[in-house]
Amino acid sequence: MGELKLYVKHSDTDFAGRLAKSFCLCDGVDVYIGEPQEQDLMECIVMSFDPCDRTNYRRYVQLSFKETDENLSADNCVMYLFSSAALIIEKIKAIFGYEVAGNKVEQERCKTMSFVSERSYSGTSSCALATSYIMGTRFGFKTIYLNLCHTNYRIFELLRGDLGELNMASGFDESSAVKLMYALKQRQDLDIEAYIEQSHGISYFKMTLLNRRLDDFDISLIDELRIRLYERGYEYLIIDIGTNLSRQAIEIAEDSDNTFYINSDFLSEYIKPKGISHHLSIDINCKNSDEAKVFHLPYCKEFSIKNFDREYGFEIESILEKIFRA
Repeated sequence: MGELKLYVKHSDTDFAGRLAKSFCLCDGVDVYIGEPQEQDLMECIVMSFDPCDRTNYRRYVQLSFKETDENLSADNCVMYLFSSAALIIEKIKAIFGYEVAGNKVEQERCKTMSFVSERSYSGTSSCALATSYIMGTRFGFKTIYLNLCHTNYRIFELLRGDLGELNMASGFDESSAVKLMYALKQRQDLDIEAYIEQSHGISYFKMTLLNRRLDDFDISLIDELRIRLYERGYEYLIIDIGTNLSRQAIEIAEDSDNTFYINSDFLSEYIKPKGISHHLSIDINCKNSDEAKVFHLPYCKEFSIKNFDREYGFEIESILEKIFRA
């Protein structure tokens, strides 16, 4: 069989659109929303939450919110909604006889560290940036920082100047993340350094500051990004997830080599990393200190991490030493 034609049905077209968008990033899939075209009825696969649709289509996949409902038989196929989009497509291809890519030669990748929290303004970004800084200055690792937080709601409040000035200063348009994601998905040649900027010893993806499409990053794109970064000598990708609890963000955190929970009470019950977990408590509001501490992001002209490093650098460094010795 050729390309998989997948139709996503749901009464809420916005929800169907978001769901379809996650499958669009998978290889070998053409995704549509709504009822299938008449010429596609025999070959397409229809996906919905309504089990009654099973009798209406030759190839049908029901989505379920319960993992225990999953059934991988062609005549009664049920998929767990919160699985990775790439994994769902891989299973569908195997069940319905589509060509599945053979085993690829394993390529080396840079390692990942993710930072998550259930609280806004809890110091997650400061921890991620400090870790990247310490790994470079004290341990000599080449790292890069990627922000997958809801930046439009939070980081702007920490920046100086308005959005117009920031846009001019960055010299980067809002299509940058889309361009990068498309190049990664299609495995095109690209100059990864064109998307990277450095400030005060920290390398970071400058596009993350402005673009609203960052929730579109999933494990498959992060995996391809890690390969490209490794080729350019980067050893660690520092992923600042913050309070972004989208399905894609959770999967990225769970797939990380190391996951840091910042001021987190219950998040570790929902995010189950395959790698090593670490917990950090940050007094970001200085309630336990008389000394004023101001933590700026590297995009600021007067970025200073000295205060944060002085307060928490030793604790972060101790965790890193354990990681690198393992």
